[in-house]
Formats: sequence, C-alpha cells, structure tokens
Amino acid sequence: MVTLSHSDFNRLKELIYDRCGIRMNETKKTMIEGRLQKRLKTLGLQSFSHYCEYLFSQQGMEEETVFMINEITTNKTDFFREAAHFEYLTHYALPELMRVERFTVRRPLAVWSAGCSSGEE
Repeated sequence: MVTLSHSDFNRLKELIYDRCGIRMNETKKTMIEGRLQKRLKTLGLQSFSHYCEYLFSQQGMEEETVFMINEITTNKTDFFREAAHFEYLTHYALPELMRVERFTVRRPLAVWSAGCSSGEE
C-alpha cells in the first residue's frame, strides 16, 4: 500500500478545508490514504506525491478536485447511517440517563436532534 507523507497530507487537508470547509486532523490521514488509493489506481499513479503533483497542477485543479472531494467525503445522509451510535445510545447512554434522572429529577428526558443534512432526522 502506498503511504501519504505528512507534507502531502497537509497540502490535501488545506485544499479540502479551502474547498469544502471540512477540517481533517491527523486522525483522518489513514482514511484519506485509503479512500484516495482508488484515484491513484484509476489515474495510473504510483505515489501520493505524483497524485499531489497532478492535483495541484492547473489541469488537476480543473479535472481532479471534484473526484478527490467525492472520495474523501461521506455522501450518505441516512439518519441511522452509523448503527453503532444508536446501539450505544439505546443499550448504554439512555439506560444510564434514566437511572440517574430517576433518582435526581422526575421530568421527561429532553433530546435534541440537530438537523445537519437533508432532513431524515
């Protein structure tokens, strides 16, 4: 597997932030590596440095930027997309909240669902 250098990662994360407003910290480096492997293969490139050289060229900015952004972003907006989060909520968080609330205050549990996409929540 081809690895992404820190300098190329920094260039990519700045571009992603400039174009999309998405902040990518160091914990996302492996995810970006994995998701962009397909682009390297599709373009016949042997390294991320070659990919960045192409991406940051005039031609790459015009032709590749959209493909790169589509690969590194999650384009699924289902409310229950991450089942593990809801399993944690139903098996651990809510029972604990109910246990604590039962002994401290007798009122309905208020929950806020922040709508952040296309309204499934």
